[in-house]
Amino acid sequence: MEEDGRGAEEGLGAPAVDHAASAVVPYARAKLNPRFHPHRDPVGARTRLVGHLRAQRPSGIPLTVTPGDTGPGFEARTGGPAHRAAPAALKEACVREYAADFRAAGAPR
Repeated sequence: MEEDGRGAEEGLGAPAVDHAASAVVPYARAKLNPRFHPHRDPVGARTRLVGHLRAQRPSGIPLTVTPGDTGPGFEARTGGPAHRAAPAALKEACVREYAADFRAAGAPR
């Protein structure tokens, strides 16, 4: 990761705990990597997310949002041989019980 001019690596910019002052830091930075639903327009979803972030500014604090590239979300196919074999493979590899239905929340049932 690269450092910015304030010594923060890419991602969430904040001072190190060991060097933090007992004061309010006058800046904050964050780099988000949102994942949008595969059946949604990614540009529209990004636009709504940026609007939401801008609407959350307390007391008129300045906010700069620089939207990056976006694309459609990924939806894995279910029901094929790999999907059917996955629970047994996970159980064997991790030596513990897994539920037969290991899909992420919100996946089609």
